[in-house]
This record gives sequence, C-alpha cells and structure tokens, in this order.
Amino acid sequence: VFTYQISTSKVEKKRDMHVGRTSFAVHYDYGDRFIYVIGGNGKGGKTMKHTEKFDVFNERWTTMPELNV
Repeated sequence: VFTYQISTSKVEKKRDMHVGRTSFAVHYDYGDRFIYVIGGNGKGGKTMKHTEKFDVFNERWTTMPELNV
C-alpha cells in the first residue's frame, strides 16, 4: 500500500493490508482517522467479502466484519 502526499508530492510505502486484493472500494472522509477498504477481487479474480480499515495515526490495519453479500 502506498500513499501520495499532495503537499509534498511524495509517495510513501505503508503497511500491507491483511488480505491482498484488486478492484476494491475505498472510503476516507477528510479529518477522519480511518480509511476503509471494502470487498474487491482476490486471487484468480474471485469476489471477496473482506473489509479492513487503516488507522492513519497509528498506521495499522484492522480486519472488519465480512460483507453479507
């Protein structure tokens, strides 16, 4: 996982998610502490129900409950 700092134009490497994925949804509300990563595709393009959140202050991933669908 990488972040891009607009103010400094720098890319920074962050901790990897617990579950690798592509084509996921992400939500971040400016001023909030967490970035939420929802679903996506896993190995072989299989649809995933996994969700995780990233604590931007402590730079730590936490596994969230799986999606129902």
